[in-house]
Parts: sequence; C-alpha cells; structure tokens
Amino acid sequence: MQEATASEVASLRADHARLAAQLASAQQALEELAYHAAHQLRPPLRGAHGLVGVLREDFGSALPAPALNLLAQLGGQVDQASRRLEGLIQLARATTRPLRPVAVDVSTLAHEVIAALSRAPEARARWQVADGLTVWADPGALREILEEVCGNALRFSAGLTTADSVFSILGQEDEAGRCWICVRDPGSGFESRHAGKLFQPFQFLHEDPQPPGIGIGLALSARLIARHDGLVRLCPAIPRGAEFGFWLPGPPP
Repeated sequence: MQEATASEVASLRADHARLAAQLASAQQALEELAYHAAHQLRPPLRGAHGLVGVLREDFGSALPAPALNLLAQLGGQVDQASRRLEGLIQLARATTRPLRPVAVDVSTLAHEVIAALSRAPEARARWQVADGLTVWADPGALREILEEVCGNALRFSAGLTTADSVFSILGQEDEAGRCWICVRDPGSGFESRHAGKLFQPFQFLHEDPQPPGIGIGLALSARLIARHDGLVRLCPAIPRGAEFGFWLPGPPP
C-alpha cells in the first residue's frame, strides 16, 4: 500500500480544518437563529398567557365547566411553550457564551452543589465524593453541569429509602492529564439503546404525564462539556441505576 506524500497529508489536513470550520459556523448560525426566534416568540406567548388570565378572571363564572376545562388546557399549553422557548434560549447561550477556564476543585464544588440540593425535603440520599479532583474549566459552567447531573440522579431515584440512596461522584486522572468524573445513582435507570436520546432536547425516557423539568438538562450539560473539549458518556449501572461520566482537561502544567 502506497503511503501518502507530505503534500497529500497537508491537503487532507487543510480539507479537514475547512470542513470543521464550516460545521462550526453552521452550528453557530443555527443556534443564533434559535435564540432570536425564541426572543421573537416571547411577546405573543406572554400576550396569550395574559388573555387566558383575563378570561378566567372576568368571565370564568359565566362559562360552563367544559369551557373552563378547555381554558385550563389552553393555559397549560401556553405555559409549556414558554418553558420550551426558555430552554432553547439556554441551549443557545450554552453554545455562544464565553468560557473562562481556571483550575477548579471539583470535589469542593460537588459538595457545595450537593448541600444545596439536599435542602429539598424529598432529597433523601447519601453521597460519596472522591477527593482531589481538579479540572481546567469555567467554574460557572461546571457548577451547572454538576447541578443538572446530580439533580437528575436525585429525581430518578425518588422513592428509595435512605439506606438504598447511595450516590457516588468518582474520578481519576489519565496519563494525558485529563480527569474522568462519574456520577452514579441507584435510580430507575434506562435501556442502553436509549442512551443517545437523553442528549437530545425535550426528550423523556419515562412515561410521566408531568415530567420534572423541560428535558434540556443533559443536552445542556453535554454542550458545555463539549465546549471544554471534553467527552461525555451515559450508561446503565449494574444492577440498577445509571452512570453519567465525562472527561474534562486537567490544569495545564
């Protein structure tokens, strides 16, 4: 097999760089479109929400029960659309906002996030956090990632007894200086074939008529991790639960 010449390798690298730049530009344009479209749709949705409120307040006593039921459903649909628009704006900001990475003590930050989440009365859990985890990341973005991943673990472990609710934040460094962080929960888990679906916006794996959140948390986390040149992986745990793991770069030498 004939080896490629230096000029051919250089040409391939140039083509790869050009395609990568085109892809990044197209993605940014798409995110900007979603951001501006969401902002344009905010006013009419606010107006619709206000009109529903006026109808309830001024004419509710004169409307029959079926009409009031339809009005309640309409209000719920408007609220859901508003929440999804806000989700689109958050996703767009995650792609375009500037990041300022510094050395971050993940272990300390994780304890802060867990302490805040544990204030909820339903958050019955015991956490095990590895010590000495340090990465090179934007502190605010990393806090968002941990809040979403740890909060998600608690939501899908609701109903377990305190003895069963053992959560872990593990970590290790590789030879390249990267840090592998894994959040493990004992909850309901999911099927492996659905793993990729969880990183898509507005996706839910469990049949819940009123699911918590709007379904953008993991998609938002994955985008923030990717912007740090990190990698993410989600897989079922054995014998139950789930593991959300991601690589982040370590501090520069």
